Amino acid sequence: LARWRRPDRLAAAGLRDLTVWDPAAGAELFRVDDAGGEVSAIDLSADGRLVAAGCTDGTVRVWDLGRGVLEAVFDWRIGAVRGLAFAPDGFTCVAAGEYGRLAVWDLG
Repeated sequence: LARWRRPDRLAAAGLRDLTVWDPAAGAELFRVDDAGGEVSAIDLSADGRLVAAGCTDGTVRVWDLGRGVLEAVFDWRIGAVRGLAFAPDGFTCVAAGEYGRLAVWDLG
């Protein structure tokens, strides 16, 4: 999986890992080797401050890239996360689950 939201941020995920790169500099900005589950969806906030990973276990994890810390873990009981997106405001997030259910929440 890969998501390119801004020119200076590219997020990529493998089975359980998540990495954010600055493609122009060729520099790794953030890496987590265990995203908490099998990663099935990722997104970056428009301001590049947050990265979120949705997993097949139904959870969504959000990390603060500047501090390199896990900010929150959500389990909306929507089944495996199949889609994930931040709104342009950087605080509203939506996750789509395998059962056709959506979860919309505010991170602020």
